[in-house]
Amino acid sequence: MQQIMIVAKMRSQDAPAVADIFARSDATSMPQEIGVIGRSLYRFHGIYVHLIDFAVPASDAMRTAQRLPSFRAVSDELRPHIEPYDPNWASPLDAMADRFYHWTPPAPQG
Repeated sequence: MQQIMIVAKMRSQDAPAVADIFARSDATSMPQEIGVIGRSLYRFHGIYVHLIDFAVPASDAMRTAQRLPSFRAVSDELRPHIEPYDPNWASPLDAMADRFYHWTPPAPQG
């Protein structure tokens, strides 16, 4: 599994609309087509955080997603609600946070 985090700007009042857009999309086959196995959306003082779990490398998933009309449709629906954090944003890759630390407990022995 691979996990990525997308960071952007969002007005708090837009959270229900954004959640609805993803709920409708997640009810289709699109997440499975690109390898998404989990999604969490967070808001914090005008910041939008989108945590995505993939069954495949995220780079492969993004390449597949870019070719899907359904992915482009979701992106278009989100545009009025989500603003890039970085004004030089060109693609979702430009909004991905860099994980610099990760910990998981060791597997139980015995």
